[in-house]
Amino acid sequence: MAHSYTMTWQAATEGAIIEAHKTFSADSKSRLEQALTAGQTDLAILFPIDVSQVKFLMITCDQDCLIETNSSDSGARDDSISLVADRPYEWDEDSYDSLLLRTDVVTIYATNLSEDTAATLKIEVLHDPTV
Repeated sequence: MAHSYTMTWQAATEGAIIEAHKTFSADSKSRLEQALTAGQTDLAILFPIDVSQVKFLMITCDQDCLIETNSSDSGARDDSISLVADRPYEWDEDSYDSLLLRTDVVTIYATNLSEDTAATLKIEVLHDPTV
């Protein structure tokens, strides 16, 4: 069964709207919604991602958050993504930039940078296992 996400980019200014849409499809998807307590540090979450199979990836958190992959030790982790509250990191196969995940992921380590407010981390991945 094919899965798809449609991305919409929109900018509105002084009576004008610039808008674009793109649909991404793949045979498989993975989804994560994880609660993070206030001040949560290095919560280990088993969430495998084969970076060669990714067609679409979105990571968002409602608080500032740090995501590290495969280790929480700064000398051993593979990748690190700093998320600003309510500003998603989005990558798709047509992106101008490279995917920030360079190495296959087994475990994600999540840190809620808010000491006062709980957070919700969400990850959506479209991937094609036949690649």
